[in-house]
Amino acid sequence: MSNCGNNRGYGPAYSRGSGCTCGYDEIARMEAALANAVRSLENTECAADQIRCALKDIDNSICDNRAAVKDIQEALCQLKCRL
Repeated sequence: MSNCGNNRGYGPAYSRGSGCTCGYDEIARMEAALANAVRSLENTECAADQIRCALKDIDNSICDNRAAVKDIQEALCQLKCRL
């Protein structure tokens, strides 16, 4: 098991006096994993934005449908009055 948490700013690996035993390959893997995690969060954030936009579109559509129903009800009422 590596001891990478003790790096005290003396270099990216094998810190002097800190007991860090992680090598450059392990650091590169950790950096890649962190970059992947950041990309994943960005993708999740983007998907959440798309869902919010879709929900807003649905809400607007519901409002449009309600307005159309009111127009139809009014037209039926006027037609009924003419009969």
